Amino acid sequence: VELHVKQQATWKRFYDESSSSLGSEFSWEHFQWAMEAVHSRAYKGDFGIYDAEGGSISFRALASTLTPVAALATGYNYIMTPNVNADGFDSSLAIAGVMIVISLAPLVLNAIADSSEPMDAVLLPLIDSANHKATADSNVEYDPFQKKFSLTIGKYCLEEEGDQIQLYTTYGAKQDEEWLLNYGFMPNVSVENSDDGDDRRSVRTRLVQAYHIRNP
Repeated sequence: VELHVKQQATWKRFYDESSSSLGSEFSWEHFQWAMEAVHSRAYKGDFGIYDAEGGSISFRALASTLTPVAALATGYNYIMTPNVNADGFDSSLAIAGVMIVISLAPLVLNAIADSSEPMDAVLLPLIDSANHKATADSNVEYDPFQKKFSLTIGKYCLEEEGDQIQLYTTYGAKQDEEWLLNYGFMPNVSVENSDDGDDRRSVRTRLVQAYHIRNP
């Protein structure tokens, strides 16, 4: 309850600060609904070449762009034969040095991005309809050149349930507070088939009890 009250207070402050620009038709109830949708459905990541606010280049997107270039350049250098000129200079060594720098660039840029870049949040209808599974080997990516999102799934994303196949994705690593407040469940906590039924109040009660057991 305390966590919920704190979250609602934060949202109410955001609403009050933005109410003048939202207009009178956008009520507090509308704002609550929107915030719940974003918190429970949005995917977080670095999506795009340019930062939306300052127009600067995104280090993470640049790193993802350089990765195939680095792989191609390294492979090209590998198959090249040594080229020693009359002065005894082996140009393949110089090329190898350049390739090493290019190959390391994605690692360096990602490290910079991890320490300096905020994550974007996007809503992806249909993709976000899949349920969560911690072991699902799914990945959501954005192609900044084609301006398209794609969902890649592995064998652990598909699970047979009766005569149907269920598609799962992973929502990422989160704390129990976020699972409980924004998603209405906690991983590895079953609230089905209890003696007091499956009404919403009893489900919430069992989730809160499970939360306090896991987080004493």
